[in-house]
Formats: sequence, C-alpha cells, structure tokens
Amino acid sequence: MESLAGSLAKNISNVAYESLPDATIQRAKERILDIVAAILAGASAWDYTDTLTHTLSSVFPTGDATLFGQKEKQSLPVAAMINASLGHSLELDDGHKNAGVHAGTVVIPVAFALGEAMHVSGKKLLTAITIGYDVAYRFATNMSPLLIQKGFHPSAICGGVGATATAGMLLSLNDSQMANALALCAIQVTGLMEATQSGQASKSVMVGHSALTAVLSAYCAKGGIPGPTLAFEGKAGLLQAMSTDVNARKITEGFGERFLIEDTYVKLYPTCRHTHAAIEGIIAMKNEHGFRNSDIDAITVGTFPIAFTLTGKIHRPTTSQDAQFSLAYCVATALLTGGFGMKDLEVQSLNIPERQELDRKVDVYIDDDISAVFPEKRGALLKIRLTDGRVLQKSVFTLKGSPDMPVGWEDLLVKFRNSAGSHFDDANVKAIAESLAHVESLEDITPLVRLLGSTC
Repeated sequence: MESLAGSLAKNISNVAYESLPDATIQRAKERILDIVAAILAGASAWDYTDTLTHTLSSVFPTGDATLFGQKEKQSLPVAAMINASLGHSLELDDGHKNAGVHAGTVVIPVAFALGEAMHVSGKKLLTAITIGYDVAYRFATNMSPLLIQKGFHPSAICGGVGATATAGMLLSLNDSQMANALALCAIQVTGLMEATQSGQASKSVMVGHSALTAVLSAYCAKGGIPGPTLAFEGKAGLLQAMSTDVNARKITEGFGERFLIEDTYVKLYPTCRHTHAAIEGIIAMKNEHGFRNSDIDAITVGTFPIAFTLTGKIHRPTTSQDAQFSLAYCVATALLTGGFGMKDLEVQSLNIPERQELDRKVDVYIDDDISAVFPEKRGALLKIRLTDGRVLQKSVFTLKGSPDMPVGWEDLLVKFRNSAGSHFDDANVKAIAESLAHVESLEDITPLVRLLGSTC
C-alpha cells in the first residue's frame, strides 16, 4: 500500500492554478490580505518583536528575505519563522471553523519567503497557499480532538505539515521529493498546548518555528535526504503518537474535489477565538435590552471544556497575553467598550477600575448543552442577572467572520489598513492592497513582498 506521504505528494502534484474554482482563488487572496494584516499588527504591537528579530539575527547569518514591517532582512527560513511568529502573536490570525488550527500564520509566511526568493508568479503563490491550507486542515480535522487532548498544538504541528506542502510546491519538488519533505517535517515538527497555559509569550515563537521546519524540510528533500516512509501512519508515526486510530486514507479522501480553505474563519478581535462567542453575545444582549453596566449583578458564561481550560480561569489579567485568554476580561471589555480592540490589551486598559469590577462579576463554567455540540459548533450561553431581579439569556453559535457568516474583501481591507498604517505611508498602503487584490496577475511577486518591508 502506498504511504500517506506518497499519496499526498501525488494528489498535490495534480493540482494546478487552472483547476482552482474562482471562489477558491478569491478565498486565497482574502487569506493573504488577512494574514499580512496580522503580521504587520504583530510587528508594531507585540512586546517581543524586536527581541526575537535581534536575537535570531545575532545567531543566524542575515540574507535578503523580507521581514514584514521591518527594515531588517534575514535568511529565508528565519524570515519565515519571524513573520509567522508575528502573525500568531496577537491572536489576529485566521483558523479552521472547528479543528482548532491556525494554518495561515504558518503557510503564508513560508509562501512569501520562498516566493520572494524563487521569483514565483502570483498564480503559483495562490496555488501553493491553497494546498497548504488544505493539507493542514486535513490533518487537523482527522486528528482532533485527541490531538489537543494529548497536549499537542494543532497550529504548530498541522500548520507545519501544510506549510511544507506549500514550500514543496514553490520549490517544484517531484512526487518523491515532496513525499520526503512531508515525512521529514513529520519527524521534526512539534508544539505543545502547555504554551497556551503557562507560556503565552512563547506560543507564537513555537508556531513560527514550524514555518522554519517546513522550509528546511522542503530544502532537505530537494537536496536528496529521505524521510521515513511511514512517518505519518507508522506504529510510531505522527498520527499514532499525537492522536489515536486515525484513518490515514481519510486524510486524502476527496483531495482536489473541494478545497478546505473555504472552511476558514476570520478573527475580528485580537483574542483567543474561544472568547468570541461571548464577546458578540454580550454586545448583542446590551444592544437588545439597553441595560447599563451598573444594572448588572452577575454574569455567567457557559462554554465547552477546551474553551474553559484555555480562557475560563484567568480573571483580572495583568499582561496582554493573559487578557487575550481571559473570557471574563473579554466580556467585561465588550460591556465597557462595545467591542474589543488592540487598545484593550494595553496596560492602562487592564487597570481600569470599572473593567475590573465587571470582570469580578463574570463566572465561567462548562455547560453540558454547549459542550454537546462541540466541535461542530463552538458557542457560548450567556446569562445576566440584573439588580432588579430580571435574568437575561442568550446562546451564540454563529460568529461574524465564520464560513456561515463571512466577511468580504472590504471588511478585511479595513483590518489591513489599520495594521499597515503603523508601517507605511498612504501611498504604499494603497499600492500593497491593490497588488494583493490582483496578485494572480503578477509574473513575479518579489516586488510586492519587498514593499512589505519598506517602513516609514
């Protein structure tokens, strides 16, 4: 029987730009715009951007690869790692609707780093990105939820495998080389959920490292280094080690018939996605019922186990990273501001007395009904007890930006402009946005990538 890596390689080689539906091409362009916005936001607002860049520059020789929003250049694999880390740093990157994986922040930085170096066309870039998402999502959906329950981080692991497929396409690997690249990634890629519990500041570096692993795996395979034949489905392979009893054949089932990039959601708030149902629910309740914050006696938020583990335990956060993973703080902020933005992660915002008082009134628990529909639906049940004795209730499952309630190019353009404005003048912001909107027409994406490194 053919190995999973070999089967994936053959399926990947059968996909060409001409086989992509117009809707899929548009989704891929939207994913690029959205992830570029997340990277640029991280470049300006993440606490460790300069530290990571300068540390890696002191260890690795520099090169000609572009760092988004930064004047420095780096070697190709390190640039992929830094850009990927920044894309994940502020919780603004996209994700799969129910598999708990953020593929874009690994796939797209790898695509741009290699695309710049190889002077690839926009069509080849879009094809490689589409395949990267597809492969990442195929592993994540078939390995979940045990992947997370065993303590492994889907974005780092599945995202890394997907990004390796992207890298292999851009390097024009043959089927044998692609199979080896995927296998080499399987034995090297890693990521632990502990980073979401006691290491929020390092979580994005872990995901960024998977981008570096993807690049190195593809180059090693191109150079002739073989990977284990059964790196994925073997008794001691990735599927068994990080999940259990995964049907390897399902991972390639229907490959190329429908591209899973369509199953991507967009983040409109810089927080863990598990907080978004509560944020949108509490905003809707306040708009519907018109109560004042001073009218609130208590708030309960029912959620599912993974969301509770990741976001239900932190109250009155003292760092921006903890705030992004505090459901109570997110609810309090939505009540206070009517939304949640980057300013709500600043230290002065964390210490606002009214926000802290609202935080104290929030109790998060695991709700049986909300849990019963997970992972197909990721929702929240909100109850507000008012001082006059009334109890208000709302369940939220469908979020703006999800595949069921998608946002379009214009919405994403607002997010991009907000992030890009910290780095570029208006003319450059406009030029980049227009190039991204028509990236399929570019014979060489290198000038576009280098625009992303030009700073004011």
